[in-house]
Amino acid sequence: MDTFRGALVAASLLIAASAVPTAAITAGPGASYVTLAWSAPGDDGFVGVASRYDLRYSLKPITTDNFGQARPATNVAAPAAAGLRQRAKVAGLEANRLYYFALKTADDAGNWSALSNVVFKTAPDPATLARSSELSLAAPYPSPARNGIRLDFTLPVEMFAHIKVFDVGGREVKTLAYDYYDAGTTTLRWNLNTEDGVRLRVGQYWIKAWLGDRTLTQRLTVAP
Repeated sequence: MDTFRGALVAASLLIAASAVPTAAITAGPGASYVTLAWSAPGDDGFVGVASRYDLRYSLKPITTDNFGQARPATNVAAPAAAGLRQRAKVAGLEANRLYYFALKTADDAGNWSALSNVVFKTAPDPATLARSSELSLAAPYPSPARNGIRLDFTLPVEMFAHIKVFDVGGREVKTLAYDYYDAGTTTLRWNLNTEDGVRLRVGQYWIKAWLGDRTLTQRLTVAP
């Protein structure tokens, strides 16, 4: 098996409780968690499907020598096809403590990859996040727009965000977001080109966002 080359990326820390803010505010010790993301390696470099992951975390910096002493993360999904994005949530963390994370990958013959890059993050206070983040979709800026826009949306917890742009006839012209996003504010930038790379015509458009169980809409004006 080739050395593991999929980069383990540190994601923003998220609230471990439900989407109801009061539940997060009353959460006790161990309520924090970290979401990690990486590109799946194959069982032969960047091709095929690996056999399993060993994702570990520690309060001390992780090295090749002490990886086995770090705590294994549970409920980590099996490897996907090489190149696909994968995510894992490491739960039960203590708020306001610094944690280190690293990953190894094995093939079906039991060969293990080298240690991934090591990432670190301070586990947040769920109550603080719950009070500071509310679900919203900001108006696009600028509008009227000529060369591009900025679009901000805010989530109280990690959730799936699906954001599309439609013309006044209801025809879809662009998908701006279709993925899981961390708690807090995310900024999207769009150059006003359609999925086919064609510049939008002058006129009115609607930006529609499905965030959790809510649907939010903003209007966009494209100027000459």
